[in-house]
Amino acid sequence: MSGNKAGTNGGGLYNLGQVTATGTAIEDNTGTSGGGGIYDGPWKGGTDSVSLTTSPVQHNTPDNCEPTGTVTDCTR
Repeated sequence: MSGNKAGTNGGGLYNLGQVTATGTAIEDNTGTSGGGGIYDGPWKGGTDSVSLTTSPVQHNTPDNCEPTGTVTDCTR
């Protein structure tokens, strides 16, 4: 998942539920506000989560994951 652009958050992935990425590189994406790679948004009525297995999140602008600490195994 690379080379994507979003007008706000989540250039690569904007999550509002539950997602699992296995063997998926999330890189070189852009989100103008935050979460260039992954934005884990609040999901009303349930629990949201992002699970990464052998899925590097890197080289995204302005950062890899937002909000800070919501995506396990993702470095800002």
